[in-house]
Amino acid sequence: CFIPFHFREAAANLLTIDEIDPIGKIPEFKFCAVRIEPAEARTAVAADETRVGESART
Repeated sequence: CFIPFHFREAAANLLTIDEIDPIGKIPEFKFCAVRIEPAEARTAVAADETRVGESART
């Protein structure tokens, strides 16, 4: 599993704690406890259906 989290405003960062490393000024994900649970099944998306998310930088 890979989730990009290079920008503090990215969606992955909204799932974690707000603390940052005092020297590197990067999120302290290594110290964030998580619980992962399976999501509900989704129906297939039609080929002509476009889904657009928000930019992590906005």
